[in-house]
Amino acid sequence: MDDWRMAEVENQIRFRDFNEWIESSNDRMGDRLPMEDFICECGDADCREPIHLTRGEYETVRTHGDRFAIALDHENPETDRVSEQNERFATSEKLPGLGGRRALATDPRRVRAQA
Repeated sequence: MDDWRMAEVENQIRFRDFNEWIESSNDRMGDRLPMEDFICECGDADCREPIHLTRGEYETVRTHGDRFAIALDHENPETDRVSEQNERFATSEKLPGLGGRRALATDPRRVRAQA
């Protein structure tokens, strides 16, 4: 796998971890809003595009460790495919290969379940 592709996956993993922290922080604070603010989980290290998801939408994305919530048109067709999209965000899925395996291996929900 090219270094830039692995760097993109690592960026997505970092953004996913940050969004998991946001969700956890909202829960600790008792904040249960109809729409929650997250950041785009695309592979661009400089992206800070806000995305807005319901808790149900966020949880649906998180059911697959190789899927990421991204801003519209932020997918990289060389490494991802859009599996779902609405007017606020898209769900990208890693294409088969090392990137997808890395995303699955670092899925914080999978790691917690195995502990």
